[in-house]
Amino acid sequence: MEFNALYDCKIKLFGNPVKHIKHNPNAVFLKILNQSCYIERKEFIKVGTLNNDIYYIPKSDIDTIKNEFYFEITRKDIIQVNGVLHADCMKDNECIK
Repeated sequence: MEFNALYDCKIKLFGNPVKHIKHNPNAVFLKILNQSCYIERKEFIKVGTLNNDIYYIPKSDIDTIKNEFYFEITRKDIIQVNGVLHADCMKDNECIK
């Protein structure tokens, strides 16, 4: 990667939906932008923050939810940059499980 260059990154969120902000004041408000999108063979939900940041959550990690929800983020991983899957994700699809 180059300094001051722009990249199209897909970042996977780890964590859990929160029923209400009072249950976790550090939770982030997310809005679903796409209910079903694929990165390699894994289905994700594309979400956006109030700051217009875009993230991906494995669809299998989310029960039925509304179009807007709070999410407690425990970790973020880069899974793809400019259409190239991260090397760690190529090992037995480890990062996209």
